[in-house]
Amino acid sequence: MNQEVCILEIPKAGTYSVTIERKKMSSCRLKIFPSQEIKISVSYGTSSEWIRGYLERKKDWITEKLISFAKTRGYEATKNIGNGMSIRMLGQDMVFSLCRSEKKLVHAENRSIFIGLPDVSAGQETKRIFESWWRKQAFTVYSEVLDALYPVIEKHNVKKPKLFVRKMRTLWGSSSPHKGNVTLNFYLLKARKPCIEYVILHELFHFLLPRHNGQFHDFLTLYMPDWKARKKILDTEVVQGL
Repeated sequence: MNQEVCILEIPKAGTYSVTIERKKMSSCRLKIFPSQEIKISVSYGTSSEWIRGYLERKKDWITEKLISFAKTRGYEATKNIGNGMSIRMLGQDMVFSLCRSEKKLVHAENRSIFIGLPDVSAGQETKRIFESWWRKQAFTVYSEVLDALYPVIEKHNVKKPKLFVRKMRTLWGSSSPHKGNVTLNFYLLKARKPCIEYVILHELFHFLLPRHNGQFHDFLTLYMPDWKARKKILDTEVVQGL
């Protein structure tokens, strides 16, 4: 398998390097990644002129994808925390501000998240105290939403579920009716509140209807007529960054 690189000028987006991957295949495959990496895979005999022409014809689609992924940048799982870096919380961009402090502390004010600790260069400790704070914020927000939506199933004699927050790789939430638990994704706090409401109502309905059948979706539509729009935001914006 051989690799080359070509430069592509994208209107409204800038200049990008496109990785050309030559391998045994009968067609071509163009991919845009959340990192904004562009890669095209082609067969060994494909000419550079054909590749350039194909990329030119796909510029509108490439631009759309790059802009879409740029919008989700703040949703990315937080690997590093530093001054000026941003994260999304409840759909809003929040900027980190680190300062030296005798006591370890984290608090949000306006559009900033302030983190104080004795050694601001201690990356792992910064991440640890931030994630501890974030988990508490998530639990508070999720609890408030669950409390507001619980009456929907309470009238069917369902006991109020216990709430858990954990990092989940493929789910926004899960429910265990036999244990009386609802588990919500640590990263769901990045989403707007209407999206969080959708996920929690979805999981609560599983205490009445275990399967995603017509009746289940009818229930969702009855109590949340715009649930499909909320789900689409999660699927097309938030999830791309995680």
